[in-house]
Amino acid sequence: MSVVQIRGGRTRLGIEAPYEVPVHRQEVYEGVAETYETDSGRCVRLIRFTPILYSRLLADPTELCCLTPAQFEKLVAERLHAMGLGVKLVGNTNRKDGGIDILAWPKRCVTFPFLIAAQVKHHRVMNRHTAVADVRDFIGAITCSKTRFQFGLVVTNTHFTADAEWAASQFGQVLRLRDLEDLCRWMGNDFISDEEWREMPNEIELAPGIRVSLDSIGGRKSRTRKRRFGAPGSRYGDGGRSKGTRLVLRPGFGATA
Repeated sequence: MSVVQIRGGRTRLGIEAPYEVPVHRQEVYEGVAETYETDSGRCVRLIRFTPILYSRLLADPTELCCLTPAQFEKLVAERLHAMGLGVKLVGNTNRKDGGIDILAWPKRCVTFPFLIAAQVKHHRVMNRHTAVADVRDFIGAITCSKTRFQFGLVVTNTHFTADAEWAASQFGQVLRLRDLEDLCRWMGNDFISDEEWREMPNEIELAPGIRVSLDSIGGRKSRTRKRRFGAPGSRYGDGGRSKGTRLVLRPGFGATA
C-alpha cells in the first residue's frame, strides 16, 4: 500500500493486489460483503447491492473497475431487475455461454412480451474500451437462426470504441449499447431518461414520399445522441450535421441516416 495523493484533507491510497482480488472502501465492503473461510484461506463474496454501494459508485464510477467480472454481471442483472424485468444469469462468468451472460424478460404480463439477451463487458482500467470484435460476436449470437431474442444489449463499465458504435448502429433494430454514462443513470434509478430512446428514429418512410414523424413518442423532440463516431471531424457519420434519422421500411430500400 502506498500514498498516492494528499489534497484538501483527503488521502488517496494505492494498493497492489492480484488481479482477481477486489479492493473496496471500508463502508462499501461492510455494506455488500461477507467473509467466509475455505480450504485455500479467507475469501470475500459480494452478496447484495445496497444504496450505500450505489452512492459510492456514483461518487466515483471508476470503482466499477474494482469489481470482479462476476460481480459486475450481478450489478447489471440487479439494475435490469430494478427496471421491472425478470433476469437470469446464464452461468459462471468464464463458462462457455454462447456469448450471452444475462437473459431478461418482463416480470409482469404484457401485451407484447419480449426476450432480451445481454452481454456484459468488464474492464479493470477506465481507458480500455469495448472493441468492435466483441460487438460483432454478440450480433452473431443474437441473430443466429436458432435464437428467439427480440433484441440484444451490450453493457460495459467504460465506453465503446468508435468502430464498435458504428457496427452497432448498423443493427439498431436489434442491438443496444450501454456504457458508463448509462450505468450511472441506472445506479441513480433513472430508467426512463430520454437517452433510453436514442436508438428510436425521428422519422420513418413507409413508401417513397410518405413519411411519418415519431418526435412525439416518449415526449422527446430529438433522439439523436452525440456519439463519438458522429463528432465534428470524425471519419464516421456526417460530422453532426444530420438533422435526424430516417428509416426506410419498404422492401428493396435500406436503412439510411
